[in-house]
Amino acid sequence: MQDIKELNLIFALVQLNGEIKGSFRSQNLDTTIYSGALGGGGHKLASGFIIKTRNMKRAIRKVLKTIAEKGYIQLE
Repeated sequence: MQDIKELNLIFALVQLNGEIKGSFRSQNLDTTIYSGALGGGGHKLASGFIIKTRNMKRAIRKVLKTIAEKGYIQLE
């Protein structure tokens, strides 16, 4: 994901062992704002979370809703 230069925020989801595991990456946004709201954490430019569901569509909606609610938080 680090090779993508034109995006402010990227997230990836994968279904594993009955849950959805996700990660955020950014070059200029504090990703912990989003992962923390989803029960996860990590570093400012790279963080992760787990959503307790097997439903990928539900997980995607939850992540997009979280991003919309939190907005974009630029690093200083």
